[in-house]
Amino acid sequence: MHSKLGLCFCFLLWTQVVHAMPVELNWETLGDRINLTFSWTDEAEVNAEVTDDQELLIRFSKGITLPALSQAMPVLRDWSDQINVSYDTFFLKLNPDLEVKTTPSRFGITVTLINPYRKDVPLDDAALGFKLVEVQFLLQRGRPLQAMELLNKLQRSNRRNPSVLMALAAAHLELGNWAEALFVADQAIELEPNNEGFRDFRRALLKVRGTEAYASARHLWTKRILVQDIGLIGFNWRFYDLAYLGAYHEWNDYLANSLRPLAPEVPAKTAGHIQRQVNFVGADLPFHLSAQFNWYYQEQIKGTGLDLKASDLFGETRLFLHQKEPYWGLAEGLLGETSRDETRLERLFRLGPQYELMAALSKRHYDVIGEQNLADTQAFDGYFYYSERNPYWLVDRTNAPSLARWEFYWTYEKPLDYTSSYDRFGSLFEQHLYIFRLLVQVKWSEVWSSQWYGGFAHNVLGGDALLFGLDQGYKPMKALDIHFGYNQYYDRLITEELYFQMRWPL
Repeated sequence: MHSKLGLCFCFLLWTQVVHAMPVELNWETLGDRINLTFSWTDEAEVNAEVTDDQELLIRFSKGITLPALSQAMPVLRDWSDQINVSYDTFFLKLNPDLEVKTTPSRFGITVTLINPYRKDVPLDDAALGFKLVEVQFLLQRGRPLQAMELLNKLQRSNRRNPSVLMALAAAHLELGNWAEALFVADQAIELEPNNEGFRDFRRALLKVRGTEAYASARHLWTKRILVQDIGLIGFNWRFYDLAYLGAYHEWNDYLANSLRPLAPEVPAKTAGHIQRQVNFVGADLPFHLSAQFNWYYQEQIKGTGLDLKASDLFGETRLFLHQKEPYWGLAEGLLGETSRDETRLERLFRLGPQYELMAALSKRHYDVIGEQNLADTQAFDGYFYYSERNPYWLVDRTNAPSLARWEFYWTYEKPLDYTSSYDRFGSLFEQHLYIFRLLVQVKWSEVWSSQWYGGFAHNVLGGDALLFGLDQGYKPMKALDIHFGYNQYYDRLITEELYFQMRWPL
């Protein structure tokens, strides 16, 4: 009896397979969608529905076979977690967020699956390279927002591509997102750990905002008034990518002549030694904000400061609140407890790849040699840059990557009120100065670089001067930068200096 039932069951299955309708399956992927076309030659009814559980069911009025399903399976895996065929039903468990459209016909049905988050198909190396050149062009033209939009598309199409990630890091850096730039760069380096270009980008990033140690020695002289030998050593340590702390210590051996009698203890000529220390801690915050707290120390002076910065597409806004900061700007101030309080608001505008403008308003209070001499001032200063990268007139002569930049600086400071036994005390802080310079940079090789500038300073209060400076850069290894040179600058009086600087990104 059992053997007869088994034979009947096998016969029934055999008749179902023999009479099953063959259904042809074709597919086409078009970016954010895939078209599945089912076609057959027999008369049959079909019904397609999507359940509340994101299940696509295509039911036929008779049994079917799908010979091409095994070939389509690798493609369908990107769109469905489960794929199955029963006697008369084709079943797909759809991935979340997929949209489904069906187009039936007499001998077929087309099912379109749409993924709104999969807009782009992967680009080949040549097409991707062209797009990355376009990104570079947008960044150089000062259009980081458009570059970011293009990079977001490339990220969807070419997922985890190291070159796309590094371009994205450069765009984040241009927008002021320092921490995000470092995070993305680390992802690219993880994919290509031996790419020295990626590692150089990361070193350059950390050189500006990362962990490093630095030291410098400067010899300064202001004619007939002051000679100074200033040394400095410091460090900056970044942790958890977003936070950092650091300190620097500065010492000054000076020889002063022709000092003004601001107090009884100020002689006409003297020599001495003075030191100051600055400690700081800061963090890069969400929404392109950063904050840094400062602590100042010099003998009996103890001060504090707060630096706030907010970056946007057009530049950066900065607010500085400093109280009791040790001040070495006056020769007489080196002899005693001299400090400055300052509230300063700056706005930096990046006006495309060639133009940069910074303007600042400040309110200052000076305590010179304790509280015997007090002054309150207000100031307006800033600069304007026009830069040319690799200008033909410079590259033709150097045959090396170059930069030429025209610079204009202005400084205006006016005393509001002062208290002193010295009749001309208020005039010590008055400034009305304009400086024009041409600066040239040349990168001769990965090891050597040079910078020169020449210009003219016009002091409305008297004392015009020609300015000149040069800097020689030497990089014997990737983790060491050395610079030495000669510089002239105008800080109430013309000061000249010879300097030597070293930085070690760690």
